[in-house]
Amino acid sequence: MAYIFSLHTITQAGKNLTTAFYSAPANNSYYLGCSGGGRQGVKAAEMFPEDFNGIVVGAPAVNFNNMTSWRASFFDKTGAPSSPNFIPASAWEGFIHDEVLNQCDMIDGVADGIIEDPTLCDFRPEALICSGQNSTNCLSGVQVEIVRSVLSPLYGSSEELVYPAMQPGSEVQAVQRLYSGTPFPYSLVCMTLLLKISA
Repeated sequence: MAYIFSLHTITQAGKNLTTAFYSAPANNSYYLGCSGGGRQGVKAAEMFPEDFNGIVVGAPAVNFNNMTSWRASFFDKTGAPSSPNFIPASAWEGFIHDEVLNQCDMIDGVADGIIEDPTLCDFRPEALICSGQNSTNCLSGVQVEIVRSVLSPLYGSSEELVYPAMQPGSEVQAVQRLYSGTPFPYSLVCMTLLLKISA
């Protein structure tokens, strides 16, 4: 929590310096932060709502512990690149993304390659399954279930929600890290620590 008090102190100091330098207070004060900085923005709004006239928060990582578990779950879903059902980046960025747009781009009535509200997209990956007419740019049944799992929320052992689902349309960016077939670095650190403790 010390970071939020530091932000508050720096903000007050900045306003005082501005007033001293310009002989007048600043008209407005804004904050912009992403990831950890986004988390600071959320806490600033909660604890010191008078500090800023506006706060822009990006990817705030508010639920960091569950987000770490969620992030680590993708390797178990996708498997390693050497696994027989691994879906390569070219498929995610190519025909899988094309099918997502085919099913959901027109939800807003405009075919522009943008899914205006991904929460309205009920993507059905079974449309990608290989059949007699379609044997290229398609997926096996197992791979279809991988796509379904990747785009589903993560639930805990008691069926409690751990983290919401990836949104359809995000696959073009997510494939570089989340679906790359490599373990999440934090997971490797935790595994190394557990192995040292148990040794």
